[in-house]
Amino acid sequence: MQGEIKDPEMKKMFDIPLEFYKASSFLCDIKVKYLQYDSLSERQVAAFKNTVEKFTEAAAEEKAAKAATPVEEAAPAEEAAAEE
Repeated sequence: MQGEIKDPEMKKMFDIPLEFYKASSFLCDIKVKYLQYDSLSERQVAAFKNTVEKFTEAAAEEKAAKAATPVEEAAPAEEAAAEE
């Protein structure tokens, strides 16, 4: 996916995490098509943005789930009190 994107709007649209491109051949294909033809249809742009939004939501949910998982460590004072 080498090439220069000159259009600032497209440059911003394609500026997504590399993991998204690795996880989705669709996203790669759309970027390749843009680099090849220097344009996309409105439907291609909408589909790209929709897919990126889904990936972003999934990443946020995954991050929230990791943050919500409690670390189960009892404090030493609590353990001593429980033994008595």
